[in-house]
Amino acid sequence: MARTNSPWNRVRRAVGVLMAAGALLSGPASADLPTRVQIPISQVRSEKGIIFVALYQQSNWLVPGRYLRAQKVKAHQGTVVATFEGIPRGRYGVAVFHDENRNGKVDTNLVGMPAEGFGFSLKTPLRKPSFGEISFDVQPSAYAPTRLRY
Repeated sequence: MARTNSPWNRVRRAVGVLMAAGALLSGPASADLPTRVQIPISQVRSEKGIIFVALYQQSNWLVPGRYLRAQKVKAHQGTVVATFEGIPRGRYGVAVFHDENRNGKVDTNLVGMPAEGFGFSLKTPLRKPSFGEISFDVQPSAYAPTRLRY
């Protein structure tokens, strides 16, 4: 006759209950969670034009037209926010420019610097940054503040 209330059976039942509770409380696996990238863009100087925000992978960093996703946000003085949903997990960089005259391109001055506001995720040096300097991870979400320079 088997002992149904032996210490070993109690331990097995307790472990089973804990595993079931853990599975129920943990929710979906992190791979199933939707991804979201929020990009607050600060120092926008005017409400003229639009803010163009491009999300890049390393292999295409700053190659014209080769961004993963892009969006245009209505400009207004202060801070605007761009949000990308459903981005695959990975490492990304953001490039932003304020197209004040709405001509669809980054205008430059005589020495080749942008004549309109520009910025990159996390920091905005006065040169083209490397992908490693401005990149961030999306797992399952990311926050990549960007400051414009004019």
